[in-house]
Amino acid sequence: MGLFSKASIVMTPNGVKAGKVYSIKPSNGDGDFTFSRSTVANKEASDDLITEVAANVPRLDYSDGTCPSILLEPQSTNLITYPLSFDNAYWAKSGVTVVGGQTAPSTDNPTGAFKLTFASDNYMYATVSSGAADTSSIYIKGTAGETIKFGKAGNVGGGSFFTLSGDWQRLEFYNSNAALNVVLLSTLSGATARVVYVFGAQVEALPYPTSLMLPATEGSTVTRTADLCTNSGTVNDFNSVEGVLYVEASLLHDDNSNKYIGIADASGNNAVQLDLDYSNSRLQFVVRSGGVVQVNIKLPYLGTSTDKFALKWILGNFSIFLNGNLIGTQTSGVTPIGLSNLNFNSSTGSGPFYGKVKDLRVYKKALTDAELITLTTL
Repeated sequence: MGLFSKASIVMTPNGVKAGKVYSIKPSNGDGDFTFSRSTVANKEASDDLITEVAANVPRLDYSDGTCPSILLEPQSTNLITYPLSFDNAYWAKSGVTVVGGQTAPSTDNPTGAFKLTFASDNYMYATVSSGAADTSSIYIKGTAGETIKFGKAGNVGGGSFFTLSGDWQRLEFYNSNAALNVVLLSTLSGATARVVYVFGAQVEALPYPTSLMLPATEGSTVTRTADLCTNSGTVNDFNSVEGVLYVEASLLHDDNSNKYIGIADASGNNAVQLDLDYSNSRLQFVVRSGGVVQVNIKLPYLGTSTDKFALKWILGNFSIFLNGNLIGTQTSGVTPIGLSNLNFNSSTGSGPFYGKVKDLRVYKKALTDAELITLTTL
């Protein structure tokens, strides 16, 4: 019997609808997740184009390849009030020619890009103040190998140099100084780009960029609310005495917060949890029984690439596997009681997981170490 057939819950993201992420197993729908996000949001579709998704509809994101992931993001606000209209006076310019109606990497705004023609030492910028450290981003296309300066700085000479790929790409610049408030695109200080196409500027008070947010009508900021994905399974889909939680996922960024994926009972006093705790550069395997922590394995971990995790629990053997390796074991501790739901947050509802999830499974029997090595090998 293959490892897939042994699982009681399998969610490999393909089927979604408003309020729901479907699981492949069980076939009766008990493994489906409840999903909510009260605003529209954008994603990168399988054709690499940016596409708007309606409120409360989960996003199948293809930005990492041909196989989709469920994209889960925190609430954020685009502080750029004219993220599309680069010809607007909101964008101050020095010697830059701006022509609209250009082909854009967007299903909903197919001709929403602008062509910018720079002479030597020209620039364009927008003044934005977030009051916090933040990240600016922009979609850009230019001649492969040429460089351009982009970023956030207190004057038009700031920012960082980026090499253009020749295709649409997203430039990202993190600004740790809240007092600096100019978003810049320029050819100053030796940059050689002369003609570029731009689309979708964004500034958000986060240490990393999230998906593009566009206002229904330009002239104001726009906020995307958080994705929430919870409540998969019933007591019949879990075995509190033994089992495995398997996850193939990547985090969005190191932002010093706990991000949980776990199984719990209704009270939260019994749980099996994976905690990706970047504030301490670690991952953590926690088992709680009757409100008492029984297992607490903490290990170094730092990475935002796609990784494969497996947590095994059975009396006398609590183990964690990462990318084909057994990395932590505890032989003492009591197993949980009455596990009944699987969530992308902690047993108490805190620490929501924000990232991309390709595969999520629950096994009602503890797999062998050899099976778990096979399951988690990249």
